[in-house]
Amino acid sequence: MTKSIKKTYRWKELTEDGLLKEPKELGYESASVNKWGDGFESEEKAQAHLLKLDEAYPYELYYDKVLITVYSIVEEE
Repeated sequence: MTKSIKKTYRWKELTEDGLLKEPKELGYESASVNKWGDGFESEEKAQAHLLKLDEAYPYELYYDKVLITVYSIVEEE
């Protein structure tokens, strides 16, 4: 087996105290800024999802968002 690096993107909230925190769920349906998964495959998909949520929940995205890159080591066959 060989190993490779898998790259995903996840949103974090930049709070007033300068910390990066996990975004809270939005609305009564509990929508997630990170789509309840392992993150996004590309920056473009992450940005498109955030814009879609801003349309659906315009008053709930209070804090600035920071898109971080997450690197994972995966084994391939």
